[in-house]
Amino acid sequence: MLAAFPIWLSTLRSRLIRCYLRRILPYRSTDDRIDGVVITFVDITSRIAFETRSRRLATVLRDSSDAVTMHDFNGQITTWNHSAKRVYGYREAEALQMNIRDTLPGDKRDEALAYVDQLNRGEAVPTFETQRRTKDEGILDVWLTVTVCRDGINIRRRSR
Repeated sequence: MLAAFPIWLSTLRSRLIRCYLRRILPYRSTDDRIDGVVITFVDITSRIAFETRSRRLATVLRDSSDAVTMHDFNGQITTWNHSAKRVYGYREAEALQMNIRDTLPGDKRDEALAYVDQLNRGEAVPTFETQRRTKDEGILDVWLTVTVCRDGINIRRRSR
């Protein structure tokens, strides 16, 4: 019957700039009577700091004047910022249905595969000049910085 009672959640800040999550739950005795409360505090300082850093980075990604895209090692596009739309011509919804190979001119496919192999071997890829195809089939000269991103469960994600 615990669900019948409200659970109060709040965060408290101590003088040391630590953040805590406070939970208050009813304590039931063996004969199913409420016989007090259980108050727990969980230190969430590192989570709050991580969320703050994540919001800042998301803002940089969103507002960058450079086209920023991310895709997995199969080439499926997973992130597409506003500047990528402006540069390449594809709306984010369109781009997220695409593979990065769709933006490669035919003569650049071997180059791109070589860089993927290099990343798979754990080697760094220096910034390089190449070309990409836009939505209107134009060819665009671009400078690429390729980075391997790892998420919280150590899955590699590649960004461009």
